Amino acid sequence: MNIGQCPGNPPPRNAGDKEREVAGGPQYPKAEVLALLADIRVRPWTKDCAIDIAKLELDISEVAVLAAEAVSHGRFQGSVWCTQSPDGPSAICDAYVLKRKEWNNAAKKELDCEYYVKLAIGRSGAVLLLVSCHT
Repeated sequence: MNIGQCPGNPPPRNAGDKEREVAGGPQYPKAEVLALLADIRVRPWTKDCAIDIAKLELDISEVAVLAAEAVSHGRFQGSVWCTQSPDGPSAICDAYVLKRKEWNNAAKKELDCEYYVKLAIGRSGAVLLLVSCHT
């Protein structure tokens, strides 16, 4: 079942990476994504995403800022069908990579840190589903 705003039927559960890819540029308009992030209407959609956010020690407002930076200043990586869980719903997601400088206590200096963010707008348009958010 497709719960994302982009139309279509998800590929079979056993589909390979190529079958999951969606051609074209970002599937979700930047302005719509940024509006949802500005209102902090974002939810971790997968268990792995929630775990990764906890490991990064980010609260939901910090996640929204990170995702907004990724969409605004990051590099678009492509669109792909994602599934919430092995038997769960699916959605087309846009993936971004964001590089930014962050303070590293061990090195005692700022270092480049690369984040991978994957997201979709839910069918109703009221919430942004965060599929991945990790380094």
